[in-house]
Amino acid sequence: MPYALHKVRQALCANNVKQLVKQFFLCYTAIDMDGNGSILLLKSVLGDYNLSESAIGQMSTHFNLLLEESARMNLTAIKCETEIAKKHFADSLSALKHIENGYSVLDIGSGAGFPALPLASCVPNAHFTLLDATKKKTAFIDSVIAKSGLKNAKTLNARAEEVAHRKELRESFNIVLARAVSPLSILVELCVPFLKPNGTFIAYKSGDTAEEIKEATSALTALNAEIVAIETFSLLGEFGRTLILIKRKGKLDKIYPRAYAKITAKPKV
Repeated sequence: MPYALHKVRQALCANNVKQLVKQFFLCYTAIDMDGNGSILLLKSVLGDYNLSESAIGQMSTHFNLLLEESARMNLTAIKCETEIAKKHFADSLSALKHIENGYSVLDIGSGAGFPALPLASCVPNAHFTLLDATKKKTAFIDSVIAKSGLKNAKTLNARAEEVAHRKELRESFNIVLARAVSPLSILVELCVPFLKPNGTFIAYKSGDTAEEIKEATSALTALNAEIVAIETFSLLGEFGRTLILIKRKGKLDKIYPRAYAKITAKPKV
């Protein structure tokens, strides 16, 4: 709530009536997330996406469970309800235009279910697997899936570098997502082996990515992949964000991914 009030004060100082009305509304809906509060907040923040009532309802269930369970476990460092709606839900939907019905999608390091669960709500005929190595996090995601009624999402409690060598998972996904904070050079080795030929790995990033991209060059070469697009934008006009789209070009060497200790010790391959 203090953040929401701060934004109201900013709008007052700037004499911005439109922004003032918006921030008062966000402040009001953040007061109580019971009932329709979270639905109203998500509709306000995600209005540009023209989402279905079903998608908003499923995300509202996720939102409320996140607030409830964060008091007991470390699911998110963000405590302000409005910021959760923006930095988790709106940010997750940044890649929505790249997800098509019928796609198989893997989210590596899902944490509290981002970005895959909001995307699954919006693309009901795509199939999402949410992978995380922490059992309590996949258990939380399972509860969200069950209580929201999502039929196109499931979890996998495992380490990416280990299960990437399983026949049923290797080279099996149209899209791999990672919103993790790991450097791109590490993510490339963890994510690309899951891609079908011509599949796309989408890395969510913030800030200046030029040096990180440069450092991933040798990993991209080793994994037979290439960057096909870099989408830089302002999320909701407030936060600088980048999506890095990486396409798998051809055959993969079976040694990748290596053990995580080897990847981090020598991420450039």
